[in-house]
Amino acid sequence: MKKSSHQHVPTKSCNLVLGSLSNKDLCAIEPAFEQVALEPGMILQERGRLVEYVYFPVGGLVSLISNMSDGASIEIATVGREAAVGATPAMHDRVVITQAVVQIATTAFRIKADVFRKLVDQNDGFKQLIFRHNYLQFAQVQQTAACNAVHSAEARLAKWLLQTSDRTNDSRLAMTQERLSQIIGVHRPTLTNVVKGLQEAGSIANRRGAIEILDRKALEQKVCECYGIIRDLFEKTFAAKS
Repeated sequence: MKKSSHQHVPTKSCNLVLGSLSNKDLCAIEPAFEQVALEPGMILQERGRLVEYVYFPVGGLVSLISNMSDGASIEIATVGREAAVGATPAMHDRVVITQAVVQIATTAFRIKADVFRKLVDQNDGFKQLIFRHNYLQFAQVQQTAACNAVHSAEARLAKWLLQTSDRTNDSRLAMTQERLSQIIGVHRPTLTNVVKGLQEAGSIANRRGAIEILDRKALEQKVCECYGIIRDLFEKTFAAKS
């Protein structure tokens, strides 16, 4: 893992979890963090292992993937600048049950798991924030499970594209169809047909190694209700704290 050449401590503008802390609490914990570069394909946590670091991304996207014994996989949650990777298992010193894979490059502030637990125990403000974060992530996992069970591949792809665009503030998403089919949990031919339909409708452009959102409003007409539920939950929670 490559460390950034310019070391900075967390600030209120970089990650919404850390940004929700008071200045006093932030100053108390910031010496324990280091800034690192996250590249696509990098694995931040493996199923069945203890968490070594907790990551607080400043952008990009990390997928929490559930891998099955037959080789199938599906994304059960995503993490961007509004959340953290590994906070729940690290807090309780438990092995993880999902794989965390970087999908879109960014930088992140990371902290060693054992140091993280000590800070949670010693700092009430940080502890309450992590409890709130863990609830939000659990809520996302629940909603995503329902979405994967009952909504169409088209609706789920539209949800993923909009959520990712929200997190990265970018309409062009560096993502291959092969990786998208694994994330959405459908066979490659199914995803190809869905992408083709959205492209013919003018909602997206399928470029080499990337998908670009051309008509956001049209894509919002295809998305399922889960997109709004998850978005509103995060926005209301952080707005209430700001």
